[in-house]
Amino acid sequence: MAKQKGRDLLLKIDTGGGTFVTIGGMRARSMKINNAVVDLTTSDSVFGGVLAYEGDYSVQSFEVSGAGLWNDDSAANAAYNAVIGQTKPTMQVIVPGLATFQFAALFADEAFSGTHENPLDFSLTIKSTGQVTVTANAGVGA
Repeated sequence: MAKQKGRDLLLKIDTGGGTFVTIGGMRARSMKINNAVVDLTTSDSVFGGVLAYEGDYSVQSFEVSGAGLWNDDSAANAAYNAVIGQTKPTMQVIVPGLATFQFAALFADEAFSGTHENPLDFSLTIKSTGQVTVTANAGVGA
């Protein structure tokens, strides 16, 4: 994958009816995909205390976090309503040159901060709930 600017990683929220809006001007963002493995190690393991793993994965998790400034009221409202209402809106994470990840999102946290003279900042952490759909971007293999 060629070099990409951090600002090119986009986080979008469905504001209703399949309309995805970019969540704010994010100054920092990260995405993590985690594959948990099945640990078969026992106290009498023939491997002498070395971890033994099943050949399969048990759970895959997907987490996105970021911080920045809101630049669209519909995105800000959709995120706020998801936190307060404990709903699971559909989200998209677009990694240029790689893929678009789409999933129902659980907002683990949302925080607001700011100083007297500066705009209101936000930070949030979302986790996938259910299946993550991965669509390769044009010209990239899945």
